[in-house]
Amino acid sequence: MFDLQKIQDHMRAEGIGTWLVYDFRGSNPVFWQLLLERRQTTRRVFLVIPATGVPRLIGSMVEPEALAGLGVDIILYASWVQMETLLRDAVAGHARVAMEYSPGGALPIMSWVDGGTLELVRSLGPEVVSSADLCQVALAVWSAHALTSHRDACRQVAEVKDAAFEYIRYGLANHTAVSEFGVQEFISAQLARRGLDMDHPAIVGVNQNSGNPHYSPSEKESVTIQHGDWVLIDLWARHPGE
Repeated sequence: MFDLQKIQDHMRAEGIGTWLVYDFRGSNPVFWQLLLERRQTTRRVFLVIPATGVPRLIGSMVEPEALAGLGVDIILYASWVQMETLLRDAVAGHARVAMEYSPGGALPIMSWVDGGTLELVRSLGPEVVSSADLCQVALAVWSAHALTSHRDACRQVAEVKDAAFEYIRYGLANHTAVSEFGVQEFISAQLARRGLDMDHPAIVGVNQNSGNPHYSPSEKESVTIQHGDWVLIDLWARHPGE
């Protein structure tokens, strides 16, 4: 479960009366990240986090079992009118309500609420502001262990990057063919030897391939690196489980 005290402290500091987290059939990943368990729901559901007080869920009377056992009190609605009334109560007296939307679409990764739902909440009176900073506080703050792990992974990834360029330099100096795919394989082996995880092999792009953000060489399609070529290496890794 989320750290309620930390969230509410931030809300009060920013003058946010309610954080209204809305989901419809999995439309908002933030909703389930906060509750730590994805459930199969088919009706509109709201997680109401007040700046002061106890959070609650507003869900449909059709599927109370889908919301049971999440550690939050549930209030059920049987009709559109009841749902609107519960939402009105949730935002009553609050000038600012946070939701997962980004003004002007500036931050698409934090824009999950549909326009109609925004219109509905605004019609109830409050100003709707972005919950982006709240999501940072609730979901993205690293522990001391995570920071140490990240820094160590960064150090090792940088060392592998340097080793990859040295691999290229050595090959060219000794007239040994060095390809994009060969460098990619070298990087994968080096990271694996260090016990680091990747979700995808590194990108190694020569000349025009360096301008394609989705390029990945293969054994059959790979450019041989020559003196004077431009070489892009894009690599990443983490410690397992981080």
